[in-house]
Amino acid sequence: MLMRSIVIDLIGSAIEARVVVDKIKKRPLLTQCTIQTVISQERIRIFSTGRNLQLLSISQDWFVEATFKVYPRPFVQLYTIHGLYNRTVLQRVYALLPGKSTNKYSRPFGYLGSNFASPDPTRIMMDFEQASISALRTVYPSSSIRGFYFHFSQFVWRKIQENP
Repeated sequence: MLMRSIVIDLIGSAIEARVVVDKIKKRPLLTQCTIQTVISQERIRIFSTGRNLQLLSISQDWFVEATFKVYPRPFVQLYTIHGLYNRTVLQRVYALLPGKSTNKYSRPFGYLGSNFASPDPTRIMMDFEQASISALRTVYPSSSIRGFYFHFSQFVWRKIQENP
């Protein structure tokens, strides 16, 4: 069964970005309904389904993850938002971001909060990216933000290796 998908285009006059998005939209889960919205001069792309956005808006626990190793050019990272539903954590939103500033992180969260059933997560687990933490504190000030133990352990291990 194909899910109805929503592609929210938070900009993109760049030809390369458009080609990437066109390739992504050919994926089986992203072929149905397409909504494109332009709200700024930044190339930010958000991919989700209507059902996933609905489930994310009622989820009290979010898990936010960024990867800097798997993303199509001209973007800088793939950002995913996972929601807890019926004791299962599933990816609800994918975002391709062109940078790692607080503003770049806050745009997708602000857009989701103002254009869909206002999400209000109680707890947000994430990595220790300072710009991302600042953005989430601004957009969701009442949420408790915590870091992933795995990322903390990685950081400590790197520091141990740097200073034997």
